[in-house]
Amino acid sequence: MQGAKRHLLSLCAAAFAIYGYFVGGYINNPMTNASADLAIALVDDHTPAIDSYAGNTSDVAARRGHIYSGFGPGLGFMLVPCYLALKPIVAVIPSRFLERMDDRLFEGARVHSPQLYSSRARTVALLLVVLGTFWLAVPLSIASAVDLWMACRRYFPALGKPPLFGLFSAFSFGTVATAFTSNLSHTAVAAFLVWIAVCRGMRIQDGDAKGLRLVAIGFLLGFAPTVDYQASLFSLYAGLFVLWLCSPARRIKAAGLMGLGAGPPIAASLLYHFIAFGSAFTNAYRFRVRAIDTTMFSFAHLAGNLPTPLKLSIAFVGPFSGILLYHPLLICGLAVVAYFAFTDTDTRRRPFWFLALATMLTNIGIYSCFPVSVGPGSLPTFPIRYTVYSVPFELVGMAALANELHGRRRLAGWWAVALFVINAIPVWVFLFYGVPVYPSRGYWQLFREIGPGSYTLTKLHEGRLLRSPIWGWSGLAAMVPLALIWRRRARAFFGRYGGTA
Repeated sequence: MQGAKRHLLSLCAAAFAIYGYFVGGYINNPMTNASADLAIALVDDHTPAIDSYAGNTSDVAARRGHIYSGFGPGLGFMLVPCYLALKPIVAVIPSRFLERMDDRLFEGARVHSPQLYSSRARTVALLLVVLGTFWLAVPLSIASAVDLWMACRRYFPALGKPPLFGLFSAFSFGTVATAFTSNLSHTAVAAFLVWIAVCRGMRIQDGDAKGLRLVAIGFLLGFAPTVDYQASLFSLYAGLFVLWLCSPARRIKAAGLMGLGAGPPIAASLLYHFIAFGSAFTNAYRFRVRAIDTTMFSFAHLAGNLPTPLKLSIAFVGPFSGILLYHPLLICGLAVVAYFAFTDTDTRRRPFWFLALATMLTNIGIYSCFPVSVGPGSLPTFPIRYTVYSVPFELVGMAALANELHGRRRLAGWWAVALFVINAIPVWVFLFYGVPVYPSRGYWQLFREIGPGSYTLTKLHEGRLLRSPIWGWSGLAAMVPLALIWRRRARAFFGRYGGTA
């Protein structure tokens, strides 16, 4: 067992370093800045109002003359410990340097977001987002990949090492989960919390229904909606799945234990909304400064929040975030999951298939309901991130398919590789060159000017600070030994603990 832990730790360390190179989304990103500003305000000003820092972001809400984050407070709460760790470092940076950096970042922000204005702590928010990505998103992504491997082993013990290794690799470096791990997307963080809770719940089938485990599952499922409002439905599905796995005699007690765990994050969120918006049972979108945002998923504006032919065409084949173009694995995974939900007679797996089917259908449904101006048809937000909740479920579906086609391994292997490559292309375009991902951005020109770089190198190039492709090629060269180390460690781990074939 010690050998397994050693292999796994070295594998995770190599993955952590690779993710570290591609960390992005921290330079004038309104989405991440909104949560960073909240963390700074909670620590420095002891208030949820981000009045002094609101120039960092356009994703804001307003009430009674004060400005608040336009998202749920969960990610801001999670960034508070990061900011407390960062403060002593920031304290030794000369204030003159911070002011100059704030001005430079402001000038760059105005190019892409003219509505932004001068603000305090712009540089501090940038540093906090970088630290938060390493502290939260990357570890959660790695933990989710490990849980995916464990889930596949649990449900398909005869699945061979090559499929397990392929699925683990796909989740780690070939899905939208990869892209938005590097971006500290609140959607990805919430999706990881839900998936980790589901995998903790799977152990209940083995009789491991310890009270502390149920409390922890409840905490994860209660915290996810505070990070991303739409996670409420996915947490509900996951909670019902966990309760179903409990014996009928224990379900009431299990529900109480999960409720005990979910209580603190839910109470903190309700208190935040009461202080900020005057009601515990509302959300930041109702008070968004942008008028179109206030009607999103509002029952009072139901007609505008239902799918239409235009929304469906944009959601599935739109050139900016169409599922068929940027996440084709979701459609294939949905078909596979639906098939197994109604044909698999294994009593251990059937509850999971219905959980996966409900999650994926709901995920696609919500994606198809976003207003055109802020949803899959908008720029430059690349909203394919909203489909990240489905990623682990679709990969377990592909594991089931590989298990079913074990007699035709060569054919299945080639189809799987082709599908994963097609799915990974926009992910790596995103990692190299950032958002938006669409052909008219001129990727060939970027490739010639910066090479296969990273979000950071691309931003420095666009700011005319780096003018040679040598930086991009050097960065890629640095990734090669890390990738080889990761591959070697992964093969050693899967060779010993990965499967039976």
